[in-house]
Amino acid sequence: MGGSQGRPLRVFLSHTSELRRHPAGASFIDKVEAAVIAAGHVPVDMKHWSAEPHPPVQVCREAVESTDVYLGVLGFRYGSTVPDHHPTVSYTELEFDTAHRAGKPLLVFLLDTTEGHRELFAEVEHAREQEAFRRRVGQARITRDTATSPDELATLVERALHKLTVTIGDSPATSAGLRVWRVPPRNQVFTGRSEVFAVLRAALEQGERAVSVIHALHGMGGVGKTALAIEYAHCHGEDYDLVWWVPSEDPAMIPASLAECAQSIGLAGTSEAVGVAVARLHTFFHDHDRWLICFDNAEDPATLLEHLPAGPGHVLITSRNPNWEGIADPVALDVLGRGEAVTLLQARAPALSDTEAARVAAALDRLPLALTQAGAYLAESGMDTEHYLRLLDSRAREITARGRPADYPTSLAASWGLVFDHLADDEPAALQLLTIGAYLAPEPIPFSLFTGHTDLLPDPLAAVAGDPLAFTDLTGQLRRRALARIDTDSLTLHRLVQALLRERHDREHDNGADAP
Repeated sequence: MGGSQGRPLRVFLSHTSELRRHPAGASFIDKVEAAVIAAGHVPVDMKHWSAEPHPPVQVCREAVESTDVYLGVLGFRYGSTVPDHHPTVSYTELEFDTAHRAGKPLLVFLLDTTEGHRELFAEVEHAREQEAFRRRVGQARITRDTATSPDELATLVERALHKLTVTIGDSPATSAGLRVWRVPPRNQVFTGRSEVFAVLRAALEQGERAVSVIHALHGMGGVGKTALAIEYAHCHGEDYDLVWWVPSEDPAMIPASLAECAQSIGLAGTSEAVGVAVARLHTFFHDHDRWLICFDNAEDPATLLEHLPAGPGHVLITSRNPNWEGIADPVALDVLGRGEAVTLLQARAPALSDTEAARVAAALDRLPLALTQAGAYLAESGMDTEHYLRLLDSRAREITARGRPADYPTSLAASWGLVFDHLADDEPAALQLLTIGAYLAPEPIPFSLFTGHTDLLPDPLAAVAGDPLAFTDLTGQLRRRALARIDTDSLTLHRLVQALLRERHDREHDNGADAP
């Protein structure tokens, strides 16, 4: 396979249309396609893409994301621009940005020719944009070269592709150029966390080790655990050859995701048993470094333990559960600082003044997901902050159901509502304790308030509070689910959680439900 024994790579060809036509008979792109095939890979060009009932921008991005390698040939024309895109961006620059955000290996070739190809230099309207794009690419830390003719370009392309892939056993592995990447899209307004980010990076860079470096980001729902893990992966993706995201909320689905990872690097075929693929992947982890695996929303340390890789790589876990001692180094995430909260709000709602943003941030107790939703809703609706704050005080559930970001599966209201529903079914005493706490000040609530007044409490909370072991188990449940901050003799509720609980209780009381 032209120097590479693994599976053929799908190589996305990005270029402007005139490079497909010139020179006649053996154009730049004809030569590039031949070089890709000679290297044993598969060229993918939008020219051959079938018609789709979707917006061109979506089709373009999905085409880039579905391939393994980005190969850009940049002449002196900027190309067609993306409709309704502000500022004006061409499809070729959009393809480059999409591949870069997706962590694809980037191979870029700049044309430098002045003879015989006048059409390459004929564009005037977007000459400045193209020069800026070429300059930007020339300064980037990517694999690039300069060609003056189609034949020279073909030689450079084939040479670059041969260097891109090496083999480990019978399966393609990653080298400095080729990476295996599956991570959710980056949050473009990610804000703050600089101290936690620095601590996490320092911890993961402890030097060469024979075993995995594992860290667990934990905190309450909406505090930004997943967002931080995604940001880390995108910021430091170049330090790894393999980065894989494993949704872990349902432990039964973890093996299938790991099997897909094994298939992506040629360790297993799609017809092989999941267990076989996962076993081969764990052998790969044991024998190689420069990999990062992220287990997102893992709640049971004991269940996840059997899936954790062992080898000189890195593992990130996100979880509400703080009890990772002995398995991973826990990294606690709290709400944002005041300045960070204001910055995040204004990133979503630029019209907010510092004073207005500070008031909204304080009312939401600086919870990142709540701030993100609030900023989006204020920007979309044009509602003034006074009106928003009044609604937050009287209709918390409805207002926190609005402004859900596209990259978050549920709104804050829906997410916490589901948690409360599960508690009502599984741990009614815990829900009663939280509901009573919701009507108290947002300060530490002493346990003695419950254990010392069991005669005033409803059942089953009264029975639990009267039994020291049962009460300790109950507060442990709250801690594991990150429903409250639990100290040795008190608990503290987030004020937004308090507001949602109060509204839930009042609504149920109005509907005739029993008081807690």
